[in-house]
Amino acid sequence: MKDNCGIFAAYDLTGLHNVIPNVIDGLSALQHRGQLSAGITYHNPYQGRALQTFKANGLVRDVFKGVAREQFTLSDVFSGTAVIGHVRYATCGTDEPELAQPFEWQAQNPSHCFAFCFAGNLTNYAELGELIERAGFHLQYGSDAEALTFYLGILRENQAIPDICDLFRQMQKTVDGAFNCAYLDAEGNLSVYRDRYGFRPLHYTITDDGFVFFASETNALLRYGKNIKAVKPGELICVHKNLKQVKSTQLFTPQRSHCFFEFVYFSHLASTFEDIPIYQAREKLGENLAVEESEEIDGDCVVISVPESASIIGRSYANVLGLPHKDGIISSRYSGRTFIERERSKKAYEKYSFVSHVIDNKRVFIVDDSLVRATTLRAILELIQKQCTPKEIHLRIACPPILSPCFYGIDIPNQKELFASAFAVQLNAGMLPTSTLNQMAEILNVKSLRFLSLEGLLDAIDIKIEDTCLACINSQYPTPGGVRLFNKMQRVQKHMFEVSTIPI
Repeated sequence: MKDNCGIFAAYDLTGLHNVIPNVIDGLSALQHRGQLSAGITYHNPYQGRALQTFKANGLVRDVFKGVAREQFTLSDVFSGTAVIGHVRYATCGTDEPELAQPFEWQAQNPSHCFAFCFAGNLTNYAELGELIERAGFHLQYGSDAEALTFYLGILRENQAIPDICDLFRQMQKTVDGAFNCAYLDAEGNLSVYRDRYGFRPLHYTITDDGFVFFASETNALLRYGKNIKAVKPGELICVHKNLKQVKSTQLFTPQRSHCFFEFVYFSHLASTFEDIPIYQAREKLGENLAVEESEEIDGDCVVISVPESASIIGRSYANVLGLPHKDGIISSRYSGRTFIERERSKKAYEKYSFVSHVIDNKRVFIVDDSLVRATTLRAILELIQKQCTPKEIHLRIACPPILSPCFYGIDIPNQKELFASAFAVQLNAGMLPTSTLNQMAEILNVKSLRFLSLEGLLDAIDIKIEDTCLACINSQYPTPGGVRLFNKMQRVQKHMFEVSTIPI
């Protein structure tokens, strides 16, 4: 499972200051959303080539080593008054360094040149690719961001005077999926757009001294004050170089479908999403998990969280039950997030160590934020059994069973990879029967397994069910493209099953 990238952009309305260091710092604050590559494109009116892009594979601190703290002036090469930046993890495409973002569109007419970066996932990439091919262009990498850059470039070339609102309005009408994007043209105008469903968070702030900052999460904006606003679903915000002003245009009526996984795992603990603090939501997840607890509790019980995203959940769960919460699983601070690593099992063996003093001879309640493939969790449970001697292990998951793939930025391309999907036929009103949970627990070699109910999840995140994307739980996809992909996947799997059962 992979995260869906992060965007940070900055603009100095006075035109006097270099904002590249601000963007690099902002991308560092969003590093948890993507660890494969990092990049920026900047505009400097004092340079011959208006747009310059610098990007590479690696963490932000490595890609921009030594840059963030340097005090470049606008006469230096590495400086700009308008900058867009991106951290990437590959939800589509490959790990090639050429796929680092932003992408640039080079046009014969210099005024049509622009840079573009994108966080999310398209469900109709194939159709968009065919449209681009018919226009006489060839896509090299199979990347959503590449396809959108080409599409926007084609639209700009076909307009005598490109209107930014018309550009993004046409893009939203054509593409299907979840996305936030930033756009910087050769004249120094910067725009950001959030899709009409608002799957992912996107925020901005305007400071009193004339700086405008945009970020995928609020934690990256906190240093600039409390006046942080959400970009609304379907809203385009443009910073105009000549007008020295920020303009908002609501291109589409919001059809809200916020991803619940932002609360459970993705977002930084210091961030907010739809005005709900992530910290508060995770505390409530733990409380509701405790309220639903059915196991008998005694003095031998101890609660341990799988670090780091489940730490607050586990602590809250323990507080409600009156149990000690201890650090029995230690995560290496030098290791990345296993949730967005390709070799999860191997990574888990390298990342985690265990405190036998906390675990030995105890009834251990392990709390995790989610159970997707169970690859990392299997490795953790196996290591605990090898290195420690718990009396019992009980597994508690702070969201309902993940049963279906996500087509909106989380890389779960195959339903068969999901641990709980094999038991989906036994699903009853969003919950698995006790007999099935016991079967799952036996497979994982734990005493018991329980998931938070859908009601408990919705109560914790405090968003109406009709405004929440729960497709990976209930297979109800909010966009036409998601529905088509799921139906196609179901047909393929049904055909494969029928073929496999033909008698020989």
